[in-house]
Amino acid sequence: HELAPITVEQWRTGLRARLALDDTTITDDALEHLIALGEGHPRATMLLAQQAHLMCIEEFAHQIDNAIIVQALVRALAAERLRHEQQIVRIRAAGRYGERMVVRIATGSELYAGLQSGQASRALNSLRDIGLIERGEGHGQWFLTDPLLRRYLVQRRLSP
Repeated sequence: HELAPITVEQWRTGLRARLALDDTTITDDALEHLIALGEGHPRATMLLAQQAHLMCIEEFAHQIDNAIIVQALVRALAAERLRHEQQIVRIRAAGRYGERMVVRIATGSELYAGLQSGQASRALNSLRDIGLIERGEGHGQWFLTDPLLRRYLVQRRLSP
């Protein structure tokens, strides 16, 4: 069964309630930042919240602010590194142009540049079939389903 998306208000209410169980609060701007970084993706949003909460515990603090959210993103990406590297292996196994296409989607680059339409279509369909991308609203628009994977791919591309 496909689950309904979690609304921003549901995220606000749910995250505040979960944090309150441990006498932790979150500033309004930090909460909005956390939700924005998670982009509605349940796993990414919860991982960011988990990392932020862990930082509070480590610092003997009881309030999450924007600085903690920024560091939580760094820690979440580090925690996901092995998973992302494993996904690169899956992408490469999905076809010859899969890695090129997923990086183009992640960076917002022209998808079809230098490829025949059949090559690009097969790569996109393979990536969709393994659950990494979905069609966007417009013709020829695609997006990565995991915002943390997208950030990993962008950082990987920009690294020397």
